[in-house]
Amino acid sequence: MEEEKEKEEEKEEEVEEVLKEEEKISDAGEAEKCTKERDEYLLGWKRAKASLANFKKEEVARAEIFSKFANEAFLRDLLAIMDSFDLAIFAEPDNKGLTLIRSQFEGFFTRNGVVVIKALGEKFDPAWHEAVSEIEGTGKESGIIVEVIERGWMLYEKVIRPARVKVSK
Repeated sequence: MEEEKEKEEEKEEEVEEVLKEEEKISDAGEAEKCTKERDEYLLGWKRAKASLANFKKEEVARAEIFSKFANEAFLRDLLAIMDSFDLAIFAEPDNKGLTLIRSQFEGFFTRNGVVVIKALGEKFDPAWHEAVSEIEGTGKESGIIVEVIERGWMLYEKVIRPARVKVSK
């Protein structure tokens, strides 16, 4: 009986050893699983962080563009006033007051990114100019602007009003 007891105890010890080994294997599998999960979460977090940084950069760029062109309608309305000053100066070229006010407007436009589109003597370009008529016998090459009816204006790199011109035929 003692032998049987010893054999049973040995079997129990063997079973315990096998169970301990299985636990070790199970623990190693658990650790590997946790490591894998951790790496996935870390990668996801890094992606989200990079995505947020890119989003912030894009929003800053959008805000800059928006602020750059937000006053376009206001500036376009002021162009009509500038045209009126041009007509007044044409009617009274010696009026220093009108000339001074007009130059102040030009300074305001320049500070706010509004510039005149070059036209007279330039090659006609439909992106910048609007042809209202063609003139023959000007002695100039075909497609050259010979007269400006209404000046064109750009806000930074965007045309807000094309120059209305007459072009040589």
